Amino acid sequence: MAAKKTAPKMSNRKFYKVTYKVTLLSEEPLPDTMDLAGIAYQMDEGECVGQVEQLPTKTVNALQVVGLLEDLGSEGSFFRLDNKGCDTDL
Repeated sequence: MAAKKTAPKMSNRKFYKVTYKVTLLSEEPLPDTMDLAGIAYQMDEGECVGQVEQLPTKTVNALQVVGLLEDLGSEGSFFRLDNKGCDTDL
């Protein structure tokens, strides 16, 4: 008799979504292409006044983090997950 294959289960690991809100005040418009290093420079040494605020951290499950990774242009394999949120090598 062949052993039944059990379907992989979603990972029970926890993941965290941390969001920062950056506010800048300037006399001129800033380029849409400015990166975080440029923003930091403008706040510290440049012509802007700014504030960085950390919003509340959210705990997300494995399936949610796979979707969030895709939203950011990555994929589940970054955290060793498949596209269903199952561990791939733990």
